Amino acid sequence: MFRQIGQKPPSGYSDPVGMMEDCHQRIRFFLGTLSRIGDTSDDGKLEAQRAEALRNAVAYFRTAAPRHNADEEDSLFPRLRGLSDSRVSSIESTLQCLEGEHARADAAQNKIHDLAQRWLKSGSLSEADRGEWRSLVEELSAHYEQHMAVEESLVFTLAKKILSTSQQQEIGREMARRRGAELDSKP
Repeated sequence: MFRQIGQKPPSGYSDPVGMMEDCHQRIRFFLGTLSRIGDTSDDGKLEAQRAEALRNAVAYFRTAAPRHNADEEDSLFPRLRGLSDSRVSSIESTLQCLEGEHARADAAQNKIHDLAQRWLKSGSLSEADRGEWRSLVEELSAHYEQHMAVEESLVFTLAKKILSTSQQQEIGREMARRRGAELDSKP
């Protein structure tokens, strides 16, 4: 994915919440890719360039989304919940809701993945399947926009304020392990 001039560089494992925010930007990018691929008027034929973009987007959601969910559910949310802070207590129901939304997004991603595999294998997709594709991608995009807005405006903002440097370092180490990466490297 290309960066624009003036855009902040990607965060590293020393800034795990920043990495989660960066992941949200990639999710938006790949959802846009899935949407553009579905907006075809050429009888659903998938030429080489769009097929490659589809492979990349589907691969991203297959590998990165589960890691991102684990980053939040296994690393960030437990650290927040472990704090004796009324601000965290006040968002507990939000954290529970966000965890449930991860499972719903996974189900939609699986349906999109199945359609994508069929599309890549045959080189085309019927009008009915393209209608389903557009509906699924639109639904997933709307879901993610709402979901990420809550995480970014509430959860991530709070995490940056109240997590200690050592807690952030622990989260960064866990994220690096999930990716088989060196701690000082960029994802």
